[in-house]
This record gives sequence, structure tokens and C-alpha cells, in this order.
Amino acid sequence: MDFVALKLLLDCPPERSSWMCGSDIRSTLTEFALGDPAGDRIVLDSVPFETIYDTTPPRMKPKLFALVAKYITNVVKTASLLSPDDTLCLVLCGHGSANESLCVGNPETWVPFDRESLEVAVQGCKGQIHLFTTACYSGGWMSPHWTLYAAARKDQEALSMVKSESGYYQGGFFTYALLVEHANQHSLKAPKPGCVEDDGNFTEQAAHDFGSPYTGQQVATPWLAKRTMSEATQWLHKLRDHIGRTYTSADFTFSPEETDKTWKPPFATLYKLQSIQHSFCHGPNPQTDSESDESDISSPMSTSASRSSDPASDSSDSTSSDSSVDLSGPKEDAVLSKADEDELLVLSKDHLSYAPPDTLSENFLADNCSTLLGRRTGKQPTNQEKFRILQALRERVRLRMLHLSIAQRLGWQEAITRVGQPFTEQRRLGSDFLLQQRAHSCGCLLFELHVINGYTSWVGGAGWLARVWEAAGEPTISPAEWKAALKKSCRAVGVLIEDCQVKF
Repeated sequence: MDFVALKLLLDCPPERSSWMCGSDIRSTLTEFALGDPAGDRIVLDSVPFETIYDTTPPRMKPKLFALVAKYITNVVKTASLLSPDDTLCLVLCGHGSANESLCVGNPETWVPFDRESLEVAVQGCKGQIHLFTTACYSGGWMSPHWTLYAAARKDQEALSMVKSESGYYQGGFFTYALLVEHANQHSLKAPKPGCVEDDGNFTEQAAHDFGSPYTGQQVATPWLAKRTMSEATQWLHKLRDHIGRTYTSADFTFSPEETDKTWKPPFATLYKLQSIQHSFCHGPNPQTDSESDESDISSPMSTSASRSSDPASDSSDSTSSDSSVDLSGPKEDAVLSKADEDELLVLSKDHLSYAPPDTLSENFLADNCSTLLGRRTGKQPTNQEKFRILQALRERVRLRMLHLSIAQRLGWQEAITRVGQPFTEQRRLGSDFLLQQRAHSCGCLLFELHVINGYTSWVGGAGWLARVWEAAGEPTISPAEWKAALKKSCRAVGVLIEDCQVKF
């Protein structure tokens, strides 16, 4: 939703812009409307404008790296063509990790895209650069190379509006606030979600004159920006407080923050926008009033250039771990989707390619993968068993990402390089349980990372982390240091250890 809204706001000519997605944003939605389900929504133009790049299995990671490389190549090419009077607008929509990188992919398989890579890409650009990013922790993308419009501080998660039951009405609060402030630049009132009283009744919608023409609507005539950055920030916080609900902790970051800087992003004039969709429905049920589902962190990206004479691209962070299959399992006659079947086969092949030693915690999963691939005789798993096998394989991937993140946050990058990452050959090694005990006694609490797997525990990932700890010089870790690394890593990767318990 944010991706479509920012495309509409920037309104760059197709021949001078590129909008790239790693997933199909129209596979489930035929209409886009930015706003809270309890209030009026801004209907967005649904004409396709984006280029979809294949990032599906097999070989998902190479495809994701290729997408990032394509984006950087487009930035380099566009930046090299600009004059001092031109403006380059960069858009990054998706999930951000606590280490300030953008997560390109999905919760199971993703690659990082960091600020330094983008800074190298725009070196030598003669024009002005504006970077818009909706990711969590995006305040960490401050740079002397561009003006930053970020959805959160570098230590803060970005919030989304409450998602309607249909899924059509949603979007980030930051993007909505950008559009509302832009409407103010045109002396227009923008729609605002209504307020909910204690008895559940909604007050009358705030008056607005923003949307399709009607009798008495104010003409959209742009005027020069009068607000300084500090004034714009204060105004956005007032809007946040007016909406209330889940947005009380929302904050905004602008760079640079000098008081002589005025609010004037290169947005389109508002007469090109679509209509306002009035809300005749009640707001979301209090029991389901939550931030929008962000389990898919495929990151749309764009580059676009506009001439100054014509001012008119994750993946929560409360990243959800709900992509795992419900442990209660489907009914016996439930059938996996084709996408799930394909993913199950790809993950099974990958699991057997780097098969760990045959132990009680490993042999059941390995045997099932062999049966699925026809490498072992036996009865094929039921659909319910397939769901659980798929869940176990997905969680192995996520847990390896968690272990890697913990090691990085503890400052063991050189040791990781010497030992190797946990995704390939390291998986063949044993659990090194005695080494884990030594690490545990020094504050590296690896036993907290053991995951129940049937009647035993899966400890392979903790074994890799123990080897990295040893290569790092067997340091002593304080309880606070370990707790912080574990908490931030779980949040960044989207894993809760207690949610990873698998019972076959």
C-alpha cells in the first residue's frame, strides 16, 4: 500500500522512473486504499506500474541478490545522468532489521541491503537526492548524500494502520501523514479517521475537501512551503495524537533537521489523485485491533528522477513469526498448496544436501525428507505430516538466521568468517555438546536456544554458535549483553524460541 501511495505522490514519468518488486503486490488485491478502516480512505490508482522480479524458489537467495544488484545498477545509471538542477527520488518499502539494513525477501529467506551500498551508488550524483523509506529502524539511513524521510528512528519500529478485514484498507501511518501534510501544502483538508467513543460509537468524520471534484471543493493551488522541519514534525505529531488508537508511540525522523529547511518534497499536484472513499462501516473489533500483518517482507524498491522545473524502490521490528504452520495441524484431508508443495521439496533437498550427523534429534526429519524425495522406501507422509515437516524445515532456516544474528551482535564477525556461516557445510558437523557447556558457563547461554523436536531437542544451531564462540577467543559474556543480543536478534529475524517447538 505504501509503495503504491509513494508512486502516486512522486508521479514521475514512466520513461524516467523504475519501480521494482520482489513479489506480486496485486495477487490478492484488486483495489488500493490508504487509510484506517474506521475513517475515510484515499483511493489509489490501481493501474500496474511496477516490474515484478522472480524471487521464488529454487535458488531464492541468488535471485534476491540479483534484485538488489539490479536496483543499485539503476541508481548508478540514473544518478550519473543528472544535472545540479535535477532531483533523484529513491524509495525503499519493506522491513528493516535492528542493524539498520533493509530485509529483501521473506521471513525464511532474505538478503540485507544496507545504507553503505546505496551511498556508494550515488557518489558523484550532481542533483539533489531524496530518500523515502517506510522500514523499521530507517532513521539509521541518515547520510550527507540525501535528504531522508524515514518512518522511524534508528532504534524504533515503524507502525502500520489497523488493517481492515477485507485487506483493502491499510497502509503505514508515516505514508498517510506524508500525504496529509502534502495536502496542507495545497491549502486542502485531508480525510482523517474518526474517533471511537467509550461506548463504541464513532463521531462524525472530520470535514475535508480533498479528493474527486464536487460542488464547493477548494481548487488545488500549490503554495510555497512555509513550515520548517521542526514545525512539520510538530504538526505530524499532532495528527498522530488526533488519530490516537495504536499510533501513540509513532515518531518521525527528518534529515537534515536544520530549522531553516522547509518542507518541500518533490510531490505531485493533488488534482491527479483518485477519490475519497467514505467509511460507512464500524471500526475493527477491539479483539483484532492490531498492526497490519507484515509477515511478507519482500521489499519493493524504486528509483525515479524528476526535473526541478516539474516537481510533480523486511520484512514489525515486530516482524511476525506467524508464517509457521499452526502446530495443531490441518485436518487429515487438507491439501497443501502447490507453492507449499514446491517449497517442501526444495527445503527437503537442501536439508539432505548438508545432512547433519544421524542423531535422535535429526533422524526423524531426515528420514521424512528422504521419503518425500523418493530416496527411501516407505509410506508417504500424510498431508498433516507434510505441514509439520514443512514447518520444521522453515524453522531450521529461521533459527540459523537467529544464531547468525546473535553472533554478529556479539561482535564475532571475524570468527564467523573463519568458521563459516551456519547455512551450508557447518550443518554437517555435530552439536559439540561439551563445547556448548563450556560456552554456557561463560555466559553464552546456548541451552536457551535448544528447541524441542519430538521427544528430544534440536541443538545443531547452538553447536555452530559454540564453535564461533571458541573461534572468538572464548569470551565471557555478561547476562545483560547476552539478553540484549538474544532479544534484538529474535526481533530482527522474527523468531520466538518458544514458538519454534515442533512435536511430530
